[in-house]
Amino acid sequence: MIKKDKVKRRGNIKTWVSVVEGYRPAPGAPPKQRTIRSFGYLEDQEDPDAFMAMVEEFNTNYKNDNVALKIEAEGTARMYGKENRRHNYGYKFLEAVYNRLGIDSFIQEYRKQSKFRGSYSPLEIFRFLVLTRLLNPDSKRASCQLKDGFYGMHTEFTLPDVYRSLDFF
Repeated sequence: MIKKDKVKRRGNIKTWVSVVEGYRPAPGAPPKQRTIRSFGYLEDQEDPDAFMAMVEEFNTNYKNDNVALKIEAEGTARMYGKENRRHNYGYKFLEAVYNRLGIDSFIQEYRKQSKFRGSYSPLEIFRFLVLTRLLNPDSKRASCQLKDGFYGMHTEFTLPDVYRSLDFF
């Protein structure tokens, strides 16, 4: 959309011409505008008609070249529902990097030296916390609510176990 703003500059009123685009930053939020390109003052141009034709051409080309990408999903679809769990395997790449670093052997060695006697697995909890912090940084409580939503990840610990393991870490 072509936007023309009246601006007072050095005692004169001039028209600033720019191409803007409307967008909504979040669902339910009021719409805003972002400037795509500013062209300058209309009165400063030698040929205002040719100038406006150039602005209109840019605006038309921008609209045609930048078609919005729309992805639709059912409003009732839940990301972490039982029927959709098979899709939540994006952590596997990060898990491979985690395993390559050998962090489990370091924690296992420290567990032996500290004579850990807990009934939970600090290896499993630490791996889960690291991966969820990378994928979706949130509180420990919110992360534990998602613990059954990852494909193939076996999590047999509770939120109190996570809090107890922090002393060990």
